Formats: sequence, structure tokens, C-alpha cells
Amino acid sequence: MTRIAAPGRRQAVGGLTALLELVPAMRLLHVMNGDASADRLRKAGVEGEILVYSELYHEGPVPAGLESEQWREIRARHFAQRGWAEYEGFVDRQRQMDECLESFSDFDEVILWFEHDLYDQLLLIRHLDWFSEQDLTATRLSLICIDRFPGHQPFHGLGQLSPEEHASLLGRQRPVSDSQLDLGSRAWNAFRSDDPVRLVRITQEEAPCLPFLAAALVRHLQEFPATRDGLSRNQRQILQSLLQGAATPIRIFRACCAMEESPYLGDTTFFSYLDDLAGAKHPALAPLRGEFLRSSLSRDCPEQPLQLTRHGEDLLNGRVDAVELNGIDRWLGGVRLKTGDPIWRWNEKRKLLEYG
Repeated sequence: MTRIAAPGRRQAVGGLTALLELVPAMRLLHVMNGDASADRLRKAGVEGEILVYSELYHEGPVPAGLESEQWREIRARHFAQRGWAEYEGFVDRQRQMDECLESFSDFDEVILWFEHDLYDQLLLIRHLDWFSEQDLTATRLSLICIDRFPGHQPFHGLGQLSPEEHASLLGRQRPVSDSQLDLGSRAWNAFRSDDPVRLVRITQEEAPCLPFLAAALVRHLQEFPATRDGLSRNQRQILQSLLQGAATPIRIFRACCAMEESPYLGDTTFFSYLDDLAGAKHPALAPLRGEFLRSSLSRDCPEQPLQLTRHGEDLLNGRVDAVELNGIDRWLGGVRLKTGDPIWRWNEKRKLLEYG
């Protein structure tokens, strides 16, 4: 959490100056999705303290029913195994974020700043669920959540805005309503459930109080193996990008971002998907020449030319099924998809999950 200085007060006249000095400033806590947004608030000199609360809930196990320390440990173990973070550092960072959030009653207002994509919407419902169980009598909980901003088309996120544009959103926050707390809590619990049908039902609700949630959750559901070919949407987009001429990891990343209605993936996470496709028992992609220089495309060879393998072409043409070809062991929220067990699959045409 970072303290940022309050801007200087406009000079008042006569005795009013002394009176203003006796009025305490509003104590604000800004809860942001990432460092880029926080940096812009700092540069704009916005009053308050900032908590950057970042977590990739769309990756790895997010099971229900765990105590805080168990939760941090299972998340840290996954991130360490993927090479995305050091175990102890991840646990410490999560603990610090939670402790800062638990100090919310020290503030007059907590402002949640989030966007419309999957990454942010999962953070939002996590916070709404947590705050639904807190005593908010003395602290106002507010929300700024946008999917557009004048002069920025396409709009991908708050990080695109200048410090002045970012600060201009202050004053447009709205108090979080009971209906938002209720829907956020139900959605978060459905996301963490081992029965993903609960999440499908959330996407079918008319919910103007959280207008971006349903589309974000559908995007999450599209990561379940498809009924037609066993591929997740990200896997299919990667193979399609290669077929269309995006020949290196960095170009594939950019092409896949352009295919998204609301891009939400960072490059490190995305490149791990390439690693998985290249390192499978029956690889769907391979280097155009020779072998990979290192085990990680993201860190070591983002410009190395790639090509579809015969298996990749078969997957794109629907001649083989990805799960049957290479198996699966992946967590999506509270659901573990594992070879040997019946698994949930996403039917894109019907917008439903099928089990078997």
C-alpha cells in the first residue's frame, strides 16, 4: 500500500482559512487492479492511499472451504510450479494485500477501481463477497467500473488513461448497493464451486447492477474443453493465429489479443499456454527450425519462428479431440478437469456446459 500526498488546498479568504484547517480530510483507500493504474493516480496527486490488489483468479485452483493460510499456500504452490512467482514471496504478498484490506475501517471511503474484462471482474466479485460479510456502518464502499473512455478506442483498461484522465473518474464513483454485494457474493461462490452449472446460471440472469459480469464469466467458461474438439478458446485462437501467419510467440500473443472482445491475459500467462501446446505428448506446435533454445517460450525465445504440427492441423480441423489426444489436468475456478474422470465441456452453440 502506498501513501500519496494530498494536493494543496486552494487559498481561502480571511478566517475561513483557519476554519478549513480544522476540517479533517476524507480518508480514502483506493483498491486498484494493477501497478499501471496506481502509478497514474500517484502522478495525478489524488488524495488517499492505494492498495494494488492483483491476483490471477482465472488461473489455477480457486477452491471453496479453505482457511486464509491454506488458500494462500495452494495458490502459491500453483504459481511457483508454473514459474510465475517464488513461493514465499507470493504468500507474503497475498498476506500483505489481505491485511491492508482488513484495515478498511480506518478509512471514510473505500473506492474499488475495476474494468470490464475477466481478470478485473473476478477481482471485483471476490471483493464484493468479502465486503458483504463486513460491517460497513462507518465506511462507505464505492465502485468505479468502466468499459470505455472518450478518445480511447478500443478501450482495454485503466492503464491506457493519462494521470489526468484517470483522476477525472473521481467523483463518478457510486455507492456499492446491496444488490451488487449479493450478486458478487453469489457469483464468487459459484466460481469457486466444483459444480460449474451454478456459474452458467449466473450468466443467464438479468443483472444490470453488474453489467459486465455475465460476459466475463462466459469468457471463463469458454476455457473449458469444447464439445467439438476438446480445445479451450485460448488454445484454438493460438492455433488459428499460427495458421493465419502469426509465426512467433509475440506475434501470436498480439493476434490472440485482437481476437478478444475484452483482452485480459498478460504475456507471461499467455506464453505458458504456448509452452503447454509445444510440450504435450503430441505437440500441436513446434519450432520452424531446430529445437526450442530453452524450456520457456515466454522468457527465452519470444521471437523464435513456430509452425503447426500435424497434430495441430488435425485439432483445428476437428479430426482429433485435444483431451483424448493429450489428456488434461487443469483447474478452472473450483473445478478440476483431470484425465480419467468425467469432465465438463463447453458447448459454444448452446452456451451450456455438458458433463461426461
